[in-house]
Amino acid sequence: MYPEIITTLGCGNESVSCICKNTTESYANCACALGYEGNPYLLDGCTDIDECEFMDDDESGNYCQGSECVNIVGSYYCKHKVSIRDINTVGILLIVGSCLLVLVGVGALYILIRRGMRIKRQKKFFKRNGGLLLQQQLTTTQGNVETTRVFSSKELSKATGNFRESRVPLLVYEYISNGNLYEHLHAQVSNQRMATWEVRLRIAIEIAEALSYLHSAASIPIYHRDVKTTNIMLDNKHRAKVSDFGTSRSVTEDHTHLTTRVVSGSAGYLDPEYYQSSQYTERSDVYSYGVVLVELITGEQPVSSTRPTQFRTLATYFNHIIKEDKVVDAIDARIKNECKLEEVMAVAQVARKCLNLKRRKRPDMKQVTMELKKIRCSPEDMLTHVDLSDDEEEKRNLEAFVGIEGTNNVAVTAPVPSQHNVASSSYSSRWSDTEPMCPLRTQNTF
Repeated sequence: MYPEIITTLGCGNESVSCICKNTTESYANCACALGYEGNPYLLDGCTDIDECEFMDDDESGNYCQGSECVNIVGSYYCKHKVSIRDINTVGILLIVGSCLLVLVGVGALYILIRRGMRIKRQKKFFKRNGGLLLQQQLTTTQGNVETTRVFSSKELSKATGNFRESRVPLLVYEYISNGNLYEHLHAQVSNQRMATWEVRLRIAIEIAEALSYLHSAASIPIYHRDVKTTNIMLDNKHRAKVSDFGTSRSVTEDHTHLTTRVVSGSAGYLDPEYYQSSQYTERSDVYSYGVVLVELITGEQPVSSTRPTQFRTLATYFNHIIKEDKVVDAIDARIKNECKLEEVMAVAQVARKCLNLKRRKRPDMKQVTMELKKIRCSPEDMLTHVDLSDDEEEKRNLEAFVGIEGTNNVAVTAPVPSQHNVASSSYSSRWSDTEPMCPLRTQNTF
């Protein structure tokens, strides 16, 4: 408690203008509080300081330094003025923020539209491929059906009878553990078994059998449309499995081709006639298969920048070396020493027929399969002579096609003829429309 005399002066317990220390009954040490000035020993001797009238230490202005100073009892505050620069800064920030919000909104709307289109497309494919029937069947047996499972070959064989009895479309994937043919052929996978011609010939026959089944033995003919070594899977016994039916299309038996608005395929495997006409037939698959055969024979890439420009694609390069009678020199070094040369040369003739630029002169896959099996059984009966009767015409067609394929995957537009998507073709699919693939030896001509 302050002495009564200090209280009388105005520096008591509730005073804010002055403060006293070391007080006794007869003595007190007092001073005006911060923001006040005057004599603390006089009644109301401490008065408020108007800081707004004082200069700061360097006498360049008041304490607010350019801002509006507002004095209050015992203190002060600065009231900042809003400048044009501040207004411009705020305006710019608002504009930038608005633009960001618009961009985010447009991006979100784009994502939603794309998602909606994808969902709509999935529903369309689901309905077109029998998904509704499958969904109905799964609903009736809910709780008893596993959504995903890996089956062994024996399990699939046992289940075959059940599949035949059901009309529900089921999508079954076989687990393939040994990668694809491209990896084994082009040194991405070290494999001694691929260094034998017998294994390569067997793989060629297995691929031909699979495509022959799709074209002529399936209940509805199917065009694979993307035959290439990366789509040929190999199991642990190096048995070939044709895969990736993402671009495949089915056609009715009374139609021989389908017309597409966009020419799609893989570089090095694309049928020249399909590129020019947009009409895809089973013989277009045959052309792609011919490239695979050449890969098995030569070990060359389907497209390579190391070859001369006019021979960048393997098909053009192979047609050149077979006309120059240099196939032996092009045989893959890994198989050259141990292979049966007459077999390799006979298979090369099959590949030549498959790569004929005239679609009607190509064999179908059933004929290719028969010829390859005949070669494996009796290669000594196969003729390796090259017929050069159509060399000039084929050369002109070949030169027109060089340079079409330049990237690994192509999807290019081409003129669309005024036919329906699936239409009948005038050419016959009989063997008489093609040259004999491997005629019997009648003379000693090589």
